Formats: sequence, structure tokens, C-alpha cells
Amino acid sequence: MTEISAMNKLLPCQDASISDIVCEFLRDNKYCLIAEQISELSDVPTDRCACATCQRQEVPMAPNHVTANLAIRTRRDTRLWPKLRHLIGNTIHGEHLTIETSDGVGTELHGLIETANRVAAMCTTYDLSVTDTCSCLRRMVLMNVRGIPWCRDNADTILEWIREECVTRDIPWNTITRTAATRLIAKAIHRAERKQALKIMDCKRT
Repeated sequence: MTEISAMNKLLPCQDASISDIVCEFLRDNKYCLIAEQISELSDVPTDRCACATCQRQEVPMAPNHVTANLAIRTRRDTRLWPKLRHLIGNTIHGEHLTIETSDGVGTELHGLIETANRVAAMCTTYDLSVTDTCSCLRRMVLMNVRGIPWCRDNADTILEWIREECVTRDIPWNTITRTAATRLIAKAIHRAERKQALKIMDCKRT
């Protein structure tokens, strides 16, 4: 199967309404925020068929084969195609999909929680690892997409997400865990801000 035919097999159909799709990454009932992040382009269009298929994926509403192919369709005729292929690997051939999401608070917080989880595993049975049923990866992408200002203004929302995961996994939610989670969120925002500042400085040099 050629690259184009494999890609077209996943292209969304155009004859169905998207108004009944519920997804926090759907903008204006027209654009996919996840595909925009993968492709680093604005206004990546989607429709009901693509969205419904995405929600049936093993990891729905996240970087997956559907959102990757939306990004491919948008970028396939540009000179940025090689960079996109580097990001998504050979997903259009049905191989394992690995997508490096853009830097952001979500990526930083995910890394900090993974580190804390490894430390906790040395002395407890508590586990905050990503699972097939949790919303961790989807929320990581959401934080990256919405940006640093949103995360700073909605730190309480992010804290509530962590509390929900702790309760679901029978991890005690008390003053200690709440304080630790609050500090992780603040540190993730600080790291994301620092990386953003460094990128701006690099751009000014070039």
C-alpha cells in the first residue's frame, strides 16, 4: 500500500454533522487542536467521521493514528513534510505510533509525576503510572495546547485532576499529597516558562 493510499484510507468523510461530537480538543466544531499541535500549523480541519474514529482509538482524544493523519493531510504538500514524518514515524503504514508532543506545562508535569512515581515506588505500593483507562495523556496534551497562561490561571483545575487520579487509585489525598501536587504544578509551569524564554532568545539570535 502506498503512503498516499494508506493516508486516504483514514481521511474523514465530509457528509456528516459534527455537532454531536463532544471533545475538549475540537475548536469551533471544525478544527482539531491535537492535529494542530502535531503539525505545528493553525486551523487543521476535521469532521465527524475523523472525530468518531478518534474516540474509538485505544488512546482517544490524544495523539493517535487519526490525529496524526489529519496532520499529515494538512502538511503533505509543504516543505515541512520531512519534519512531520520525523515526529510521527511510520504511522500511515500502521506501525507503532510515537508522537513527541510540543513542549508545555503538560509535558513538564507528566515528567515530574513520572519521577515522583519512581521514587514513591521504592517505599510504597502507590502508582500514578499512565494506564489505558486514565485521562493523563489526554490532559497532558490539553495543557500543552491551551498554553502556559491557561495553566497558570487554572492551576486549581489541574490540581483537581491530580486529586481525581489519586482517589481513583486509592492514594491518600491529604495535606501532604495536596502540597506536593501543588508544588509539582508550580514547578512544571516554571520549567515551561523557562523553555519558552530560551526558545524566544534562540529565535532572536537567528
